[in-house]
Amino acid sequence: ENQIAFRSTGETGNNSDIWLKFIGEPESRRLTTDTAVDWSPEWSPDGKQIAFVRSPPRSGLGSIYLTSPLVGSIYLMSPLGGSERRLLDFPVGDFSWSLNGHWLAAARARSKGETTPESGGIHLIPAGGGEPRAVTFPKPPAEDRFPAFSPDGRALAYATCARKIILAPCDVYVLPVNS
Repeated sequence: ENQIAFRSTGETGNNSDIWLKFIGEPESRRLTTDTAVDWSPEWSPDGKQIAFVRSPPRSGLGSIYLTSPLVGSIYLMSPLGGSERRLLDFPVGDFSWSLNGHWLAAARARSKGETTPESGGIHLIPAGGGEPRAVTFPKPPAEDRFPAFSPDGRALAYATCARKIILAPCDVYVLPVNS
């Protein structure tokens, strides 16, 4: 309620990390220091964890954003700092916390040459660790992206995009979610 997690390259501008800011205080606190690109911090519903995506360091990020989404692995950490925990091994772009905080819905990025439908689908990932479960199965070369749980937690919306480029045409779908 009184904290904001955000991505910043800091004063030097040479590394993208996750930072924490207390509203009303002048200073921000750097939470991650890895040389990788840390981005997309999202608070767990109970405020006890921050999930974020970590991508390998890359040069020329500006041109990457125009051709394909940035992807990486999801990590979890405490807003108090400390060590991060890698949640899964496959590459993701976008993700969303479930209302109860037990799951993250993540858009799995299809690697070059992958043709199985689940490789480009939305997966439910247990926040406590465990095997992800595919819940959407787009036909290649389409990929599902931008998962978002409804405010009541009863539905998961996502976009099916024709190709892996940022400005590809997309259709929005809603998937009912049970307990």
